[in-house]
Amino acid sequence: MDAAWRKEGRVGEVVAASTTAFTVQCYHVHRAPPLGALVGAGTPPVYGVVASVTTEPLEPGRVVLARGAHLEDEEALYQENPHLERLLTTRCRCLVVGYQEGEVLRQGLPPLPPRLHSFVALASPQALRGLLRETAFLRLLLAPGAPEADEALVAFLREAGAHAPEGREAFLRRVGYALAIELARDVPRLYAILQRLAP
Repeated sequence: MDAAWRKEGRVGEVVAASTTAFTVQCYHVHRAPPLGALVGAGTPPVYGVVASVTTEPLEPGRVVLARGAHLEDEEALYQENPHLERLLTTRCRCLVVGYQEGEVLRQGLPPLPPRLHSFVALASPQALRGLLRETAFLRLLLAPGAPEADEALVAFLREAGAHAPEGREAFLRRVGYALAIELARDVPRLYAILQRLAP
């Protein structure tokens, strides 16, 4: 089993899932994987890229009230109101980019989504490198067409470049070429993504 699935590496559990995306409830408020992070859910893992992070009341309809007018900093607010940790939750939505099938990491949608309550952890460097061998995952991240999906894609590619087998510059050139093919009919979107990827 991949070392990233050890208990201390977990960030949360799957609370909603489809073959294209899954939602993770994080174990700790305000401690989610960052935008663009690659995470794995379940065993064998389904891999997703964090596309959005939300902190909200655990109970729908509960109103969040300001509590720190008399305090010096935010840390003091949480120390004075320890119950807030039990009233709030942080969730992240992840776009599926691949899955493990035996010894092979396949890009694309899995036959089934991860099970509810599957453990979620940051993907290992080996899994990230396996995903980066091809660029088919780009189509899955480009499909939603929403600004947050493009930002998640940019964040993922900037971080992933440091782990690419061929090195950052060669990786970004390869990805830039693939993006140009995928977005040939949407030049403004292509330009916006490439501009964000520039050093």
